Amino acid sequence: MPEFTNSASFIMEAQSVTLYAVWEMQPMVRTITAQNYGDSVVYTANGVSEWKVFYQDGKNVFIIASDYLPINKLPETNTGLSGTEGTFRIYWEKDIDFQPEWSLHKDSFLATKYDFDTYKDEVNLGKVTALLNTNNWIAFANGTSDGKNIIDGQAIGSPTLEMWIASWNAKGYTPLYCDNIRQYGYYVGTNSNPTEYSQFVRDLPVSGFDDKLFFPHKESYGRSEGYWLASPSAYFTEAISIVTREGEISYQYGGHQGLSVRPVVCLNANVLAGQNEDGSWILSQS
Repeated sequence: MPEFTNSASFIMEAQSVTLYAVWEMQPMVRTITAQNYGDSVVYTANGVSEWKVFYQDGKNVFIIASDYLPINKLPETNTGLSGTEGTFRIYWEKDIDFQPEWSLHKDSFLATKYDFDTYKDEVNLGKVTALLNTNNWIAFANGTSDGKNIIDGQAIGSPTLEMWIASWNAKGYTPLYCDNIRQYGYYVGTNSNPTEYSQFVRDLPVSGFDDKLFFPHKESYGRSEGYWLASPSAYFTEAISIVTREGEISYQYGGHQGLSVRPVVCLNANVLAGQNEDGSWILSQS
């Protein structure tokens, strides 16, 4: 089984003695806790090589691209997404059809509170289901870690609002809620059953605005002002949930040209992990 070693040497009775501390690779889901959310992960897929631990649900560990996805790393699949000026500005040029395959892994990625199939004729759902359809993002589901193949994962184009909030709350920040919906999508707020369309989080009593896991940039970066979430917003039929660089969970229509995506990978349950001295995690597979 793969393992990491660290060593120290000293002299005892004219003999050189070297002691080795050995950390065997362990099942990642048994190793990762909320305290590790935000840790770097050694993983490369589709040319993206910077990832962070995002969430774990007791069955799988989820990692997220540390930064916005460059336009040239968009998979050539049925997402309907296009790039425009700048490095990361990704948007939909036109409305696209609802993708029934969105539900293949809805429970894993926490897309459970909103009834997509009932409201499938809403304009925003074609775009959101394109982000949720794991067939579209398979380029990120299989990768490498320190030269070892990591396979049989699943990926979506950006985190769902439910998972984003679950990760945020697990880290101990002021709790957020998205347990109220209407036909267009999710409300979000600091109380259960919220009725707000957006929520500033930067000024909350315990704020994670400085946490790069959620806010990679506080300024415009590559002409991008934030990133899309794979969830519809309650605001109106074209609205999709977003995270802005200003510290707000908000909404935009899909044609807005100032946002990017951050793919999320559900690692296979048999992935093992061990931690480097710098705190990053190297992966292997049993």
